[in-house]
Amino acid sequence: MSRKKITLSGKEGETQVQDMEVVYRQHAQTVFKYLMLLTHEANLAEELTQETFYQAVRSIDRFDESCKITTWLVCHLQKSVFSYMKNMCG
Repeated sequence: MSRKKITLSGKEGETQVQDMEVVYRQHAQTVFKYLMLLTHEANLAEELTQETFYQAVRSIDRFDESCKITTWLVCHLQKSVFSYMKNMCG
């Protein structure tokens, strides 16, 4: 199985390639904390954090290198929350 990589713009036009595992380690706590603010439930926040990164890995080929990784993750976070709410309401 190949590892998913993400290319980011670095300083002064440099390019960085990061493993999604590194991206997860760097941003999972922030995503979790944001979800805790929204849900007030640790188990749900953890589940939605995992879903957020799962969806991010699935769509890595559509990552727009001109945007920040945090912006991209927030987009997936919102989709995870909306999907959860939709499933809960009907």
